Amino acid sequence: MLLCVAIPAAAQDTASRTLIVAPNSMDHPVQPSASFWRIVYYNADWQPLKNKKDAVYYRTPGIKNGPRYELECFRADNTRLKTCSYLPKVINYQLSLDEGVAVKDGPFIFYDEQGNIESEGYYTDDKKTGEWKLYKNGVLVATEQYENGVRQ
Repeated sequence: MLLCVAIPAAAQDTASRTLIVAPNSMDHPVQPSASFWRIVYYNADWQPLKNKKDAVYYRTPGIKNGPRYELECFRADNTRLKTCSYLPKVINYQLSLDEGVAVKDGPFIFYDEQGNIESEGYYTDDKKTGEWKLYKNGVLVATEQYENGVRQ
């Protein structure tokens, strides 16, 4: 059994936050990491940075949508890189949405350097699933089918 307890967010934040307690581990509650509620800056290898000065990318705080969190990622020049959905993973008793840690799950849209849609599709458990649309300069040029991460 998983126990969830709502914790009111700060007065300026109207969303509620949830403390998740893993089964049989009341001594070690699983909490969202601080990166859930703030902008996170990354270097070129998608490693989190402490400040935005050296950032190549950044992402917005996660917005809860069912079991997933929706994120938007941008290049340092503020052009959109992707809109995506992740299932958080537990690392050291904290839920993480960090790139390479959280599980891609849900709709994804990738953008080129001019901000045009480059591709869009769906991930299930970190694998491309179903129809993926490919664009050039924002114009649909191809579609691909994926099953369990494998192009058909």
